[in-house]
Amino acid sequence: MEFPVDGANSNQKYMFKKPDAYATIILYEVSAYLVLFPGEDIAMVDAIEFRNVTYAYKRVPALDNLSFRIPENSIVGMIGANGAGKTTAIRLMIRYLQPDRGSILYKGQDIYSLLGKNHMLHGKWNCGNKKSRMQSGGGYPITYIPDLPVVFEELTVLEHLAFIGAMYHTEERIDDLTDLFELKAHLDKVPGILSKGTRQKLSIACALLREYEILLADEPFSGLDPKQISVLKERILEEKCKGKTVILSTHLLSLIESICDYYVLIDRGRLLCQGSLAELMELQGLSSLEKIYLQLSSQEVGETEETETED
Repeated sequence: MEFPVDGANSNQKYMFKKPDAYATIILYEVSAYLVLFPGEDIAMVDAIEFRNVTYAYKRVPALDNLSFRIPENSIVGMIGANGAGKTTAIRLMIRYLQPDRGSILYKGQDIYSLLGKNHMLHGKWNCGNKKSRMQSGGGYPITYIPDLPVVFEELTVLEHLAFIGAMYHTEERIDDLTDLFELKAHLDKVPGILSKGTRQKLSIACALLREYEILLADEPFSGLDPKQISVLKERILEEKCKGKTVILSTHLLSLIESICDYYVLIDRGRLLCQGSLAELMELQGLSSLEKIYLQLSSQEVGETEETETED
């Protein structure tokens, strides 16, 4: 089965062949990147808002009545220690999970009302056709860089990029992205022989090939060398200049403090505080994001232990 880049007469440079059955599987799995069809223009509000969101894995709580806002056209750092609930919050935002309680809004609309049946709930896909998606009240234009790269082991680097470029008619970006992330030397390689850093760069390039308004990145700097960290930071700043909203989830404060203009600090599934760095420093009377997080998280631990003692 052949997937031309843009119609039968297009340049064949980014064409690949795979069995029909395997290509069908990819079509469903690649949807996990969750860059969907943009909706109609609506009033300017927060890009994303969590309202009293609670989620537990079986009986283990991950998020506890969590509320925060993500301002539109901003670079937002979601800060927390390992296990704070960052990845769970992101999986809810991409609709891989659904809250036990509370709601998540995209520009004022519940994200689960967008695109009708075409989203994943608790790991199971329920796909409608394009017509039903477009009639369901708008789209959810989001792209996602996962904490661990999602790749297809039988496809080469070039085939990954060609397939996604063909799906979203963004094949003109492939050359620029392969140059930017130094993937040219790896185009004919399958993921199994790539280094950790190169797999991460492929995952980032795949995410940036999609059309989106919100970029969600879960530990995006993992595995990258200093040069590529700098390149990714510059690209994130460029995306903001284009009007995009970027959400960076990390526990490495030093990597994002120079580019973020808003922060959401969480610990044990609860909100510690949110705001710009200047607002947080004024509110807490401290001189750095690290000091603010350490003080607030230690207070949270103390309050939790005190509550457990009283119980």
